Amino acid sequence: MLEVAIDHRYLRAILPPSAYGPRPRPPRKEMYAEGGVEPRLEELLNDPLTEALMRRDGVSAASLRELIMSTRKGLRDRVGA
Repeated sequence: MLEVAIDHRYLRAILPPSAYGPRPRPPRKEMYAEGGVEPRLEELLNDPLTEALMRRDGVSAASLRELIMSTRKGLRDRVGA
């Protein structure tokens, strides 16, 4: 029987990705890498990137907390009504 050696790198170069499926990825070890896991609000507000964006946009953490609390209350009132 004839055996053929296939260079898979060549096949990946000429075939569309749907022909061979996605590449396997190693499991991620970062916090929140899995779906359905979310950081707490305080973690987000204390994140340096969030702080930089809020500073740029002129938003204070206190005003954002106040907005979130009033929105929560409004949603609770609507659901309870």
